[in-house]
Amino acid sequence: MITVKNLYKHYQVGTRTVCALDNINLIVPKGSIFGVIGKSGAGKSTLLRCINRLEEPSAGQVLIN
Repeated sequence: MITVKNLYKHYQVGTRTVCALDNINLIVPKGSIFGVIGKSGAGKSTLLRCINRLEEPSAGQVLIN
């Protein structure tokens, strides 16, 4: 099972702070297959990179059990 609780990811771009993920909550039950869809720039890749720990979230938890 994958549980995402209150996930945030911010990037610093020059003097600006860009919010890529804003309070994401998600539960993927064991044995389930999920897809992530959305418009370009919506944060799909950032979400997956935080789940697989290629990037550290700014706040929140990713629990994999």
